[in-house]
Amino acid sequence: MVKKSVFNQLERCHRIYEQLYQDPLMPAHMIAHNSGLSRNTVSKYLREMLVQAMLLGPSLRMKPTPTYKEYVYLATFSDPKKTFTALSCFPSVLDVVHTFGDWTTLLITYQPLDIPRMYGFQDLVLSECKYATITPKTEFTSWNAAFAKTSKILEDPGPPSRLKRELAPHLDWGEDQWKIYSIFNSHMRKIVTTSLQRVLVRYETYVEWKEDLDRHCTVHTGFYPRSYGQYTGHWFLFSSSYESLLVKIFSCLPVTPCIMETGHHLLVSVTTISSSALKRLTDLIVDMKSGGLVKDVKYGLVLREAHPPFEFSPFIKKEEKDHGKKELYRKDPDRGRGALRHGPY
Repeated sequence: MVKKSVFNQLERCHRIYEQLYQDPLMPAHMIAHNSGLSRNTVSKYLREMLVQAMLLGPSLRMKPTPTYKEYVYLATFSDPKKTFTALSCFPSVLDVVHTFGDWTTLLITYQPLDIPRMYGFQDLVLSECKYATITPKTEFTSWNAAFAKTSKILEDPGPPSRLKRELAPHLDWGEDQWKIYSIFNSHMRKIVTTSLQRVLVRYETYVEWKEDLDRHCTVHTGFYPRSYGQYTGHWFLFSSSYESLLVKIFSCLPVTPCIMETGHHLLVSVTTISSSALKRLTDLIVDMKSGGLVKDVKYGLVLREAHPPFEFSPFIKKEEKDHGKKELYRKDPDRGRGALRHGPY
């Protein structure tokens, strides 16, 4: 049972989260006005939420365009720990997750990789382009209330409905725009002037970039009442004709899920705080599968994850790109095929 004082603190934190979800760059005095809290309370709670990882973001994700795309891979490797360490510092990698389950490694990159040529490769579960990333607004609720709401939704699931896989308009960013994105993509509320001075970009360029941001990026703000590190992470790969329903279901949970559209699947990240919550979540997915709402589902338990800083630049000279490709793989005489260079190993 949560103490009343703790409950009140969490409720205030959620009010602050709601304002940032609505406007990630909202100033503290506006958050205070809209949430009914004092400005000092907002400043104090906001600092604590970030330090304790109750609040993740606001962060950015690129939308796919005709000239920029990201790729999702789910693969199994013979030595997943070594693979995780190597990919954590590998060029073009945005996210790498070591899991236990139907695959050992989840990988998101901004350049296509020849996964079967990597060292220790065993199986490729998924290799598709990534489209939109969705982090629905999280309600201030309990796990019991959340599962009661999902049960009610499943009483009338409605007709099949797949999400749209859309491309954003043509991306015409220059070098300064990519510099700005690399600064603010992990956290949008950094001090602007100081950050821009470090990379020698004018403030006027930032203002123009921000005004056009919705066309090329999605914004993500996550709420985790017990601190993100206290939760256990799970990834689910769904094949379903009821994708809109799945988004609606996972939006009921009291922690923020991450839902990614891939070419033909939905890849969903969920966190749970207890074994009972995981059991009820598993039962929910089993019910959807037995009811024909999910055709197939695969699963990975998160063991460790890494999110390398974004360092993409489309302005690298051609000879540098060619050199990079030559260094991507090395010959493994024991296997008779190329293998990923494992950094220091």
